[in-house]
Amino acid sequence: MLTVCLYPLEKRSGVGSYCRLLQKGLKGRVEFINIENSAVPGPPPRPFDAHNRQSEEQNRTGRFPGALAAGYLKDFALERRRLRKLKGRSVLLHLNRMGCEVDAIAARSLGGRRVIGTLHVMPGPNAAARHPVRRVVEWLSLRGVVRRIAISEAVAQAWSRRVRIPPGCFDVIYNGVDMEERDRGLRQPAANLAGGQRIIMASGRLHPLKGFDVLLKAVAALPASWGAQTRVVILGEGPEREQLERLAQALGMADRVLFTGHVDNVFSYLARADVFVAASRYEGFSLSVAEAMAMGCPCVVTDAGGQAELIRKSGGGCVVPLDDPDTMALELQRLLEDPPQRHTLGEKGRAFSEHNLSLHQMAEKTLKVYEGVSGAKSKE
Repeated sequence: MLTVCLYPLEKRSGVGSYCRLLQKGLKGRVEFINIENSAVPGPPPRPFDAHNRQSEEQNRTGRFPGALAAGYLKDFALERRRLRKLKGRSVLLHLNRMGCEVDAIAARSLGGRRVIGTLHVMPGPNAAARHPVRRVVEWLSLRGVVRRIAISEAVAQAWSRRVRIPPGCFDVIYNGVDMEERDRGLRQPAANLAGGQRIIMASGRLHPLKGFDVLLKAVAALPASWGAQTRVVILGEGPEREQLERLAQALGMADRVLFTGHVDNVFSYLARADVFVAASRYEGFSLSVAEAMAMGCPCVVTDAGGQAELIRKSGGGCVVPLDDPDTMALELQRLLEDPPQRHTLGEKGRAFSEHNLSLHQMAEKTLKVYEGVSGAKSKE
C-alpha cells in the first residue's frame, strides 16, 4: 500500500475539504500519515490562506527593500526543518501549498524525489504577485515537484503562462463532490427554510474576493414585486460578515437575508435552493458551485476562473461579468420567472457533476498520479 503525507492538513478551508475528500476516497488503498501531530515534533505549520498570504506579501514589499525575500527565507528554514522528519522514509509527499509558497523548494533541497503538488489557486491578483522575488519563488516551486495537479483547466493554463511550463505538464483533476453526503442532504432538507419564498443561495468564506456584496446588490436590484417573494441564504463564516450584514441593512433587505454561519451539511440547505449564486472575483475551482450542480440547482456565476469553466462545460447555468450586479439581477429574474428553464439547467449541471465531479473520479485520477510518481522524473 502506498504511504502518502498530505501537507499541510487544513480544517475549514478549500484545501481542508480537498484533504478530507481525498482521504475518504482513497481509504483502504492509500495510507495517509500526518507529520503535524505530536509524534513528529517540529514548528507548527503555517495556515494556508491565499488571500491573507497576498496581503502579507504586500506588507512585506511595502515596508522595506528585501522584506519579501527575508520572509521567504524564514519560511524556507521553517518548512525545511519540518519536512526533514520525512527524510529517509518511503513516503510520497503531496503538497497543498504551491505557487507562492516555499514548501516544494524546501522538499527538493532535502533530496525529495517523490513529491507532487496541487495548485488550488490562480496566480495572485495583487501588486506583490509582480515582485521579482515572488516570481523566482513561483518558478522554483513548480519545478520542485515531479507532478503538478491543477484543480481546473483555468488554474493549469494560468500557471502555465505564469511560469512558462507547457500546459501538458499539469494533471487537471477536478475536486470531487461527496455523493453520499449529497444523497443524505436530499433526504433531509433544512427544515428552517421551508416556505413559499424563492430562495437564492450562496456559500463560501465571507471574504471580499468572494463577492457576496455583489450578490446582495443584485438581489436589491430585482423588481419590487419580487421583494417579498425572494430570500437570500448565505452559508459560511468569515471576516466580512458584519460588513455584509450592514450592507443588507442599508439596502433595506436585512429581513430577507439569512447568514447561517458554518453548516455541517451544505446539501441539506442546497436542497431548498431555487438558484445558486457564486459572485467571486477570483476563483480556482469553486467546490460550492460543484456541490450546487450535484444537487441539480441552476447556477449564476461570475466569469472567474474554474467556476465559469464548470458552468460553460456543463450548461448548468449562466456566466455574468465580474462586479456587475445589474446583469446578475437580470439573470436572476429570468431564472426565477422560468421554472422549466431552472429545471433544465439544473439537470444539465447534475448530469455533468455525476459524470465528471464525483469523489470516486477525483480519487481514481489522483491515485494514478501517486502510482506514476515512484521512480518518475518530472515532465519538465
